Amino acid sequence: MYIETLEQAQKLATEFLATKERKNYYDFECIDEEFSENVCYSNELSDEEVSKILQLKNKYPQDYGLHLDEIFDDPDYVHDFSAGQEIVSIDTDHAQHKYAVTIHELKPDGQVRSIAHSITLRDDEYIRLLAWQLFDEHLTINTLRHRDSNLCGVIMRAIDYYFYQPEGYLWIDNPYTATLDEAKADVDAIVAQKGIKRGGGYLCMMV
Repeated sequence: MYIETLEQAQKLATEFLATKERKNYYDFECIDEEFSENVCYSNELSDEEVSKILQLKNKYPQDYGLHLDEIFDDPDYVHDFSAGQEIVSIDTDHAQHKYAVTIHELKPDGQVRSIAHSITLRDDEYIRLLAWQLFDEHLTINTLRHRDSNLCGVIMRAIDYYFYQPEGYLWIDNPYTATLDEAKADVDAIVAQKGIKRGGGYLCMMV
């Protein structure tokens, strides 16, 4: 079968993603005394923990963040990741997931160093990425920039934010490319399951 519309590809991606086992991450907005604005962290939560937080939201709609000790045996459990900062809100409406990528960095001496990394995307963002790759088996970050600049921006912000170096986290300043390893593997699985014939992306429209 050939995929003729982005909506058709998204439907296949949605069906596939519903069967994939993943860990759920949610955004925690916290008060940071060192900055004038609140900061946001992403933290893993189980379905049971999300259910407890939703119950707490119903009980204390205005300030449930102050009552987390009512649902967690160890109040520091949720606070550990934010260095004790006060939690303002937890976005339980949008689960996010981490996906594997490889960053290939071009060093000044001409050598290429490849480093495993991860990006965090919402389900709708990852479904859109899978859909574009169903259209084009040779999809790269550069071609995605032309097809879907918004999605490309989300992915690049996740990669650009921090870049791993042996001495710690530093801003990237060397040319590099990123391969979306996990997304490519998932698309290969969809293609095998559905018997899809893939092309070079010529059937798709830019959005």
